[in-house]
Amino acid sequence: MDIDTPLPIASIVIRRVGGTVAVATICGLDAGSVSAWKRAKSRKGTGGLIPSRHHAPLLAYARRHNIPLTPADLIPADPAGEVAA
Repeated sequence: MDIDTPLPIASIVIRRVGGTVAVATICGLDAGSVSAWKRAKSRKGTGGLIPSRHHAPLLAYARRHNIPLTPADLIPADPAGEVAA
């Protein structure tokens, strides 16, 4: 990834919330499933997106722990849903 390529949404959120294991615990998943959020769809990942069913638990956790995270942070800015990876 070069310096001009933005990080996928998943990478940013995972870092902000406390890492892969923390996010896995919050969402009731194993760490491998959370790591897949950072992988390209061609590599059996989600293309940098966090599945919507995990948005509410992440937002609730962030609120309780004063972590700056909003619903807008969880969705791509591109209306086509593409995230540069």
